[in-house]
Amino acid sequence: LPEHWGKGQGTSIASRLIIQAQAAGIGSLYAVIDPGNAASRRILTRQNFVSTWTGDYDGLPGEILELNLQMKR
Repeated sequence: LPEHWGKGQGTSIASRLIIQAQAAGIGSLYAVIDPGNAASRRILTRQNFVSTWTGDYDGLPGEILELNLQMKR
């Protein structure tokens, strides 16, 4: 929702998710985004996610980003 854009909520949620995944011993996280969504990509790349694939995802443009949590410890 546009009224919530740019307020840091996505970054806060991503940070909390990463902390919880690390605590649970999860080795990697994956995110699927619309490659045209620069804000989503920015949130993820600032958290050290790396793009691993771009293409057709269930009939829509998609991009997969990965975060290797074993490297962040």
